[in-house]
Amino acid sequence: MWAPITIVARGLQGYIVGKIAWSKGRNGTSIAFNVIATIVSIPFMIAVYYIGEGILYGNWIAPLASIPGDLVQNILGIIVAVPVCVALKKVPYFK
Repeated sequence: MWAPITIVARGLQGYIVGKIAWSKGRNGTSIAFNVIATIVSIPFMIAVYYIGEGILYGNWIAPLASIPGDLVQNILGIIVAVPVCVALKKVPYFK
């Protein structure tokens, strides 16, 4: 039951990151803009999950409890993804 919500939330988040990271000819190569783009996308992801949970639970208060977990998930994602992406960019296959 979470799949449609996750597809919308993560799809929107990826779209926002891509639009910012690849804007003005940057080609997604700036680590700083990639991190900024990811941070900008977090509230949108949280909003989609909040709305989805509100609909699923029929309650607009209960989804508030998920926000701290969503924030931790995104912060850990940034901490792991940035170094992994930097390392992968050095691999000829991914250039």
